[in-house]
Amino acid sequence: MVEPDDVLRIDSANAGDIERLHPWFDAVSGRLPLVIQHGMRVALEEVALNAAMHGFAPQASGEITVRLHIAPGFASLCVEDSGRPFDSSKAPVHHQPADLLDAEPGGLGLVLLHHYCHDITYERVVDRNRLTMRFALPPI
Repeated sequence: MVEPDDVLRIDSANAGDIERLHPWFDAVSGRLPLVIQHGMRVALEEVALNAAMHGFAPQASGEITVRLHIAPGFASLCVEDSGRPFDSSKAPVHHQPADLLDAEPGGLGLVLLHHYCHDITYERVVDRNRLTMRFALPPI
């Protein structure tokens, strides 16, 4: 069950709103194992910041909504935005370079998502992107 405090709404163009992402996550994820929190935090930052930076026309703002759901065996983060359609669950993942000298800036976000998430689903609902990332939880 998602409780009202488990929802965060941010304006993509408002840096102050985006800065609320980590404090919100810390407040709502405290009952999860630290190793799971770490992976969720990395994935959430990648998805939310990419939506804010690339999902909207330059100088335009849009709404990004984040929800946390915790159930037996898994936790999920659902990130919705009103930006351009983009299915990051099917986007090509860049190969990892052999060494740091061959690395190009950016492009590792999808690698991180696939590393930390148990599964990722995408839907385009009316005019919104909905990306749901599930994380397996250890048995209690």
